[in-house]
Amino acid sequence: KWALRKMVHEASWMDDETKNATLRKLANTKTYFGYPYNYDNILNNLFENLNITDNHIENIISISMFNIKSNWKYLIEDRDWENETWQVTPDEVNAYCYNSMNAFFMPAAILQAPLYHNGIQALNYGAIGSTIGHELSHNYDNTGRLYNELGNVMQWWTNSSYEEYTKRASCLISYYDGIKVVSHNNTFVINGEKTLDENIADITGLKEAYYAYRRYVDIHGQEPRLPGLERYSQEQLFFLGYANQYCHYDDTDSQFDNFNSHSPNVVRVREVLSLSPEFAKAWSCPIGTPMNPKEDKCRIW
Repeated sequence: KWALRKMVHEASWMDDETKNATLRKLANTKTYFGYPYNYDNILNNLFENLNITDNHIENIISISMFNIKSNWKYLIEDRDWENETWQVTPDEVNAYCYNSMNAFFMPAAILQAPLYHNGIQALNYGAIGSTIGHELSHNYDNTGRLYNELGNVMQWWTNSSYEEYTKRASCLISYYDGIKVVSHNNTFVINGEKTLDENIADITGLKEAYYAYRRYVDIHGQEPRLPGLERYSQEQLFFLGYANQYCHYDDTDSQFDNFNSHSPNVVRVREVLSLSPEFAKAWSCPIGTPMNPKEDKCRIW
């Protein structure tokens, strides 16, 4: 949140009224990590009043009565809404943003290698950090910007900020539109408009994670070099961590599904990094090279 707040302050195209509303929304964004805290005792609590005997018929009657009472209790009693708001199960290897709740969820299953592990923080920030940033960014992409701090649909941006945003979004649409990817002897063409929200989140999430990592270094000091990879700086490891999360083998063309709003993994690495001035600086990519094609890059934040 600190990194995104910094990026909002740096957004010269956004007027003060919209900035203040954006910062309020960010301050009110709810974050859920791991699993609902009631999961540790949920089974004991759920069945503590269920009596089971050796009589099968009595058990059927007891279970039926138990279910009726449980449903009635659910309807009339106050509940812990923090546990009720979890929209995903802890075993999902994914992360989600829910605009109508102004919240994002990161289940326990995604908090493992290669996205997160007990090691060099540069790799963690590049991988899981960019994923967290990606989800936070969805609150301010072409869809998320329609929801205010309470999760209600309304126009809370000024017209001038919206016009400036549209110019930048159009730049990204044009940049991605028509990119070709070859897979299994098939050629797929990226639709820049359909993938806009996810592309914005990829680009913004990476920058958020980089800002957050630089703050980590400012507070805790520079990390040691990674044994065996001493030739890489911590900043370079950060970007390697980002790219590594998209390393995969896919024997199908499922990621190129026409209904998939995400760009293919190779595009999420190559194009996102080529739009990052921080990447170009860390890897000393001259302007005009494939990973730093031009100085004036498309970006929202």
